[in-house]
Amino acid sequence: MNQLASKAKKLFCDSLQLTVRGGTGGAGLPQYGGIGGKGGDVYLEGSGKLTSLLPVSKKAKGGFLQAGNGHFARRTSLLGLSGQDLIIQVPVGVTIQDHERQFIGDINGSKEKILVALGGRGGDKHNDNQGFVGQTRRLKLDLKLISDAVFVGFPNAGKSSLLRAVSKATPKVASYPFTTLKPNLGIVSFDDYRTIAMGDLPGLIEGAHKNLGLGHDFIKHMVRSRMLIFMIDINHIDFGVPRSPLETLCILIKEIELFDDTILDKPAIVAITKMDSITDSNERFEELRDQIVAMQKDINSVPIDDSLRPGRMIQFDAILPISSMTGYNVNMLKNVTREVIDKYSEEEHAIKSYAELQSSENNRLIQ
Repeated sequence: MNQLASKAKKLFCDSLQLTVRGGTGGAGLPQYGGIGGKGGDVYLEGSGKLTSLLPVSKKAKGGFLQAGNGHFARRTSLLGLSGQDLIIQVPVGVTIQDHERQFIGDINGSKEKILVALGGRGGDKHNDNQGFVGQTRRLKLDLKLISDAVFVGFPNAGKSSLLRAVSKATPKVASYPFTTLKPNLGIVSFDDYRTIAMGDLPGLIEGAHKNLGLGHDFIKHMVRSRMLIFMIDINHIDFGVPRSPLETLCILIKEIELFDDTILDKPAIVAITKMDSITDSNERFEELRDQIVAMQKDINSVPIDDSLRPGRMIQFDAILPISSMTGYNVNMLKNVTREVIDKYSEEEHAIKSYAELQSSENNRLIQ
């Protein structure tokens, strides 16, 4: 499993330590009163084309990047030119901290820029015409991918197959577990030109909250998704210990709960996958759906091993049977996902508008 995590890190980088330095200011020219150019500044800029910090890691030799130095003052150019700013492109969803874990900022949109290191002042009569060295900062970059919906499931639950079926993404698909070693994003398009971003995360295993398997590396990417789609194989699974579909769902919920229980407050649906793989799939689905509904009303209502039982059952907006292989209910899942996202977006907008109205009214009364 350690080899698996190591391989995943080579394919995908979502955490990076980086030292940046602003450019050094250029020297002044005392005999003519010339002023050296300011050193370039360092910025991080969001790019919608990137989904990993790997390009930044490859660009930063020895983990270090510096902006351009300011130009010296010359007889023909008494005001030295400023050094070139360094703009480091990073994926949208990056959080920036300094080496003491002090928050600097979030990159939440494409083209959004954050200044992370200042260039040095140019040389003049007030500093003996010696340009100042630029600001040096040690940064920690942490990426949490932003998606509208994210697939949550055990390895080989059919997440990549579904992403292929609903979008133009081409994640690797195979009949063995741990095919997906890095997050994949797919764009789901509708006839009215609306689009939704769906994310396929590597499969979780029991103990993921303890960082077993790919653990913390990928649970954190659920944080910035707007909703969760739990992918549950209609068949029993066996990764050392046989688990029923209900046990699989409970394990997933509990692993997330132990990592960060606020994630469970997100809207969620359950997709029961591989309905084409067994002859009595409809009967099994109905039984599983009834068990989930019962546990939504009373978490202790269905007999399972107490060590697997989460503290609470998510109140799912929908429980759907699907087959990515045959296309059964795939379009329904797309439409339900959109409906759930829109429903909660409208509620969030209404709450935000009410809060702004109350704040405005309170300010008016104070005045």
